[in-house]
Amino acid sequence: FFFSSRRRHTRCREVSWARRCVQETGIWVWFLCSFVVDILGLVGFITEISSAYLGATFLAMGNSLGDFVADVSIANLQLLDMAVTGTYSSPTFNLMVGLGLSLVIGCRQTENGIIPFKMGGKESIIPLFAIIFLVVYNIGFLISMHINQYHLQKKFAIGALSCFGVYLIGSSIIAAYT
Repeated sequence: FFFSSRRRHTRCREVSWARRCVQETGIWVWFLCSFVVDILGLVGFITEISSAYLGATFLAMGNSLGDFVADVSIANLQLLDMAVTGTYSSPTFNLMVGLGLSLVIGCRQTENGIIPFKMGGKESIIPLFAIIFLVVYNIGFLISMHINQYHLQKKFAIGALSCFGVYLIGSSIIAAYT
């Protein structure tokens, strides 16, 4: 029973099928990534915005998509405290640990310990703009929460989306004119 040829034949087919699926998945990922890179290059060419900036923006949105879906799903389950905590804790962890480790490793690999941020072959002030905007937004959010006795309201959601729009437009203008 355990050593029958039918079982071996089936197992061989399963392994063959799994290998083929992995290969086809790799081909599709390569194809779609190439397509997205080409589209971003075209958009950068048309708008004269650095393709490095567009790529970083698209990568950031794609990287945040999983957190976004998880937070919305948790909010739909009426676990609002957990959803709001997730929206702050995940990016905070990414900034502190991801950026911190990246900078430590990067600074160790340079002679003077300084890493200039270059986008499109020239130095950029977009990271400074992002840090200032993030600090001002978080301080404003904390002050607003304290004033409203830590009760979330619809105006906070509208304010957060509006701030994201202002940041996206501002960083796009900086990228276009620097």
